[in-house]
Amino acid sequence: MLKWHHGYTPKLIKFALSQGNSTCKSIVEKFQDGNSDLCALELVVALLPSTNYMRNGKSTAASRTGSLMSLIQIHPNGTDINRFIQGKDERQPFLLCLGMETSPSEFFLIVDQTSIPAGNNIVQSFDRLFKFFFVFNVEFPPELFAVYNFFAKVVYKNKFPCRVLPQVRALSAQLKDANSTSEP
Repeated sequence: MLKWHHGYTPKLIKFALSQGNSTCKSIVEKFQDGNSDLCALELVVALLPSTNYMRNGKSTAASRTGSLMSLIQIHPNGTDINRFIQGKDERQPFLLCLGMETSPSEFFLIVDQTSIPAGNNIVQSFDRLFKFFFVFNVEFPPELFAVYNFFAKVVYKNKFPCRVLPQVRALSAQLKDANSTSEP
């Protein structure tokens, strides 16, 4: 996952800014003085469409904000984690980060109303969240399937039995193209 910070973070930020997408631009601006890895993670959610899924017998499309909340939730330092996780079984597992919105300092994996320390930074924490799905054979949240597909196939180069989504293939190619044309 070290290649995420050195390889994908700057590429995603550069690519997002080149797109002229107001959502991506506002994400990059929000993280101007914050955590660039967290910025890149939010950009992946913004750049890849959420998947339609069934909820209560109805087809539902998650918003970008809803998809992001299924992945990561940021709360201020001092948040009572035990109180926070009570009744949070509908969106699990996910990362709970404590600290400033753009630069959290504590990271927890929330699963089955339990908090598990997840590392010292967002990259390490997301790595543990991602691997949790495989170790415990848990399905990815449907609204984040494209995001997890991106990480599985592009970042981790995982060979698990799942095809690369066309949107993921397109984003991967665009990242390669956008960054190779500017390098000397």
